[in-house]
Amino acid sequence: MNAQAESGGTPQSIFAVLLTQENGDHLLLPNVAVLEVGNIYHAPAGAEPARWLRGTVDHDGIAVPALDLEQLNAGGSSEARRARPVFVQTYGRLLQHPVIALLCRGHPHLVDVEPTALTPEPLGSRDRDDLVLSRVRLGNTVAMIPDLHTIEAELARAGVAAR
Repeated sequence: MNAQAESGGTPQSIFAVLLTQENGDHLLLPNVAVLEVGNIYHAPAGAEPARWLRGTVDHDGIAVPALDLEQLNAGGSSEARRARPVFVQTYGRLLQHPVIALLCRGHPHLVDVEPTALTPEPLGSRDRDDLVLSRVRLGNTVAMIPDLHTIEAELARAGVAAR
């Protein structure tokens, strides 16, 4: 029996986390994917060829890759900035330690997402269609839903903790 049938025909809401990235784009992730939020991190500039890879951050005694997802998605600046690492659980199919740190501004916001409150939006002109599953409008905010499989594949291609 599906969740809609169990609730009397009304789709159930889910808890999600809304993150603001370094240059102002927003991410929407399921709450269960976000493990914790780290302290301010002075992210070094990315180096060629993976300018989106911004060093590593400690998570439970393990160095995990810190990513500038905006840089990975659409290019742009990779200058050093102060950011907050948000530790996200990945699928672990291509990484030895299935945790990454997405560099964000401020603190994540827990949101109760009603399926009827999400409006599909077109991908941005610079969005990678293999990396961005969808863009949605939640209230006044347009957010990207990233593909964690593609992020893992990019990290493996960059030689980061590949199995």
